[in-house]
Amino acid sequence: GSKIDTRNFVGVTTIAFSAVASEMSGGRATVNIMASQIEDKNNARNTTQKNATVNLVKNNGNWLVDKFEWK
Repeated sequence: GSKIDTRNFVGVTTIAFSAVASEMSGGRATVNIMASQIEDKNNARNTTQKNATVNLVKNNGNWLVDKFEWK
């Protein structure tokens, strides 16, 4: 069997701590997300704060992501 090389492993964990609907009309919505992103790489941990915008569309009663963009 082949071995997996973990020397170049990068682990990323993103935790959203705020989600605010900024627009909502009909079957469309825009949500602004504030998140903390933790990156583990080469035995070092780096934490950054990030913002994102998520555009949602309603389809058969379910909200689906139409676009996700980090700012």
